[in-house]
Amino acid sequence: MTAVVDRRGRPVGTRQGGSAMGSEPAHDTEQVERTEDAPVRFAAPAQLLDRKNAADYIAEVLRDAICTGGLQDGTVLNQVDLANQFGVSRIPMREALRLLQSEGLVEFRPRQQAVVATLTPSALSEIYEIRELFECHLLGLAFEHIDDTTLTQLHELADRMEATDDERTWLPLTREFHRVLLQPADRPVILEGVNRYRRLGERYLFFASDQRKQRRDEANREHRAIIAALEQQDLETCLRAMRSHIRVASTHAKQSLAR
Repeated sequence: MTAVVDRRGRPVGTRQGGSAMGSEPAHDTEQVERTEDAPVRFAAPAQLLDRKNAADYIAEVLRDAICTGGLQDGTVLNQVDLANQFGVSRIPMREALRLLQSEGLVEFRPRQQAVVATLTPSALSEIYEIRELFECHLLGLAFEHIDDTTLTQLHELADRMEATDDERTWLPLTREFHRVLLQPADRPVILEGVNRYRRLGERYLFFASDQRKQRRDEANREHRAIIAALEQQDLETCLRAMRSHIRVASTHAKQSLAR
């Protein structure tokens, strides 16, 4: 049975000796284990109660691996091997991959071969253009409704982002920061669209290991600038800070994609 391989031809989801994981599902507490020099290894919880829960869980784990660079562009996702690793049948495995396909993270090639989707430089530019338009629009709508409770939440999230050096911890925190910031706009459909485009683009921020800490530190400072403008009740400065935040992220992502 052929194991999952990344674009460098290295096995993904296999033990060091080369045998595929999955004959017995692992019950580790961590969803994904990864080191700098080792491939991604997937683990399932002791029980996945039904097919829908299993598909959602698998999609969440694979989404996290894609967005943090554990599964890079062009990585072949062998459905049989992945189903064995997660300890499920091929039906929820296929449903999870179809869900990721709907989000633009996975694409299917002839003979139903699933691979991690690759973005072109022009598509990546468009994603960040859309994010800038949508997020600034939502911020303008949310501005008058951001109260002390929201500001406290934003400060707490900023504190937590500054306290971690792990992008797998940092990424969910920055997503939550933007959700808390923009949710007072009360435009859930637009916000969901923003979240979808964010997932598509953010994985390129961390492909280059030498950029990881630099980008996190920059983004943390940019988040603080947004909070400061909110506290000063200065909408124009707040919008400028948001535009700058997204444009700097776009620059890093495009540089990373070009490598």
